[in-house]
Amino acid sequence: MLINEKQLNMMDHSARQYLSLQRDQFFSGENYDRADGYVPPQT
Repeated sequence: MLINEKQLNMMDHSARQYLSLQRDQFFSGENYDRADGYVPPQT
């Protein structure tokens, strides 16, 4: 979702670094950038 929302170009090294950082923060339970307007489904 971040690739589309932030219009990241995966050919750009800095975009790949940003996405890698966000992935690591997500899996470690830290704060990470979320896609604007995304609402997780209710369970």
